[in-house]
Amino acid sequence: MSAPHSENQELATKQTEEVHVGLYVKVGLMSVVFTCLTVAFSFVSHGNVLVALLLAGCNAAMIVWYTMHLRSEKESVYRSLFLSLFFFADLILVTLLAFEDRIHL
Repeated sequence: MSAPHSENQELATKQTEEVHVGLYVKVGLMSVVFTCLTVAFSFVSHGNVLVALLLAGCNAAMIVWYTMHLRSEKESVYRSLFLSLFFFADLILVTLLAFEDRIHL
């Protein structure tokens, strides 16, 4: 059995929980704002699809960074994330190049 917590430890735990809850509320509100902006830009015209994708990417990055606690991970996680993003970008590039240079039989 562990010893009971002191009052200082309980106060520190409560303050930490309040900070986390406040952070999650802010992230949630920003996610709603980014989602509304993304939907709004997708309806404006077809030229703003890139802006909508950029906003959706920022929304996803913010959720991953704060809600999924990626900001407190080790450096090896960032390396593997960068490597997967690099290969994803390569796949997208190869797909786009294939559409540009079709083989006509």
